[in-house]
Amino acid sequence: MRRAAIALLSLALLMGTLGAALWWAVRSEDGSAWLVSRLPGLEVTAPRGTLWGDFEAGRVVLKLSGTDQIVFTQLGWRGLRLAYSDAPGLWARLSLDQLHASRVDVLTAPSDGPMTAPARLQLPLQVDVEALTIGALHARALGTNPLRDLRARLQLGAIDGAEHRLDA
Repeated sequence: MRRAAIALLSLALLMGTLGAALWWAVRSEDGSAWLVSRLPGLEVTAPRGTLWGDFEAGRVVLKLSGTDQIVFTQLGWRGLRLAYSDAPGLWARLSLDQLHASRVDVLTAPSDGPMTAPARLQLPLQVDVEALTIGALHARALGTNPLRDLRARLQLGAIDGAEHRLDA
């Protein structure tokens, strides 16, 4: 009986410590900087703010496959919230009041064949962005004419994960 009580107390202490560490990592500026520096495939320069709430970074590089990557300059968000979703196939809903970048560069290697659409676009979470703004979007397909001053409302995984929407 005593061993079981010690084991339960140890487990509760471990869970409390892990919960506090996670809270520190997403709700404090130092914790958020520490966490983003350890995410695989992501390089973040000059992070400021907290991941859960308001965040800014001077530059974010998202490495895709091979040499492909997306580079965000002056990326930031306001009002990030995460909530449980009871919709089938979705485990959470991520909401942002504002998501912005002064510049986005989509850097992909040249392709010999035509692009193919993905077979499936369903996500395990719904993402809602009330105000998405991008100062300039550069991509190989656009040549020397980037898209400028993009503004939209974005919903990924709307209607229980069945639909993606980009409005405005």
